[in-house]
Amino acid sequence: MQTVTYIEMDDSEFNDLVEKHYGVEFEIVAAEEWSNDESHTFNVKKGEDSNFTEYDKHSWDNFLIGKEYMYMGYTIFQHLVNDGHLPEGSYLIKLSW
Repeated sequence: MQTVTYIEMDDSEFNDLVEKHYGVEFEIVAAEEWSNDESHTFNVKKGEDSNFTEYDKHSWDNFLIGKEYMYMGYTIFQHLVNDGHLPEGSYLIKLSW
């Protein structure tokens, strides 16, 4: 058994961070096809973008110019951490509307 501490935010906080730091309007709920009353975790360590494939890098470049949108949650979290906008750690996004 392991105890984990999470940094908790809701989806709108995450979306606002993305727009503030990358200038891209984003809705993680739609992009990840999530539903109401769900929780999702992301464990992010600085520098793990070395695990990105060429496809991931291409998707990120397209995201920044508004051409890519779907299933970008982890990639965006990784960039937010690598770029110093968020600390590395375990994140919990809770949904309720």
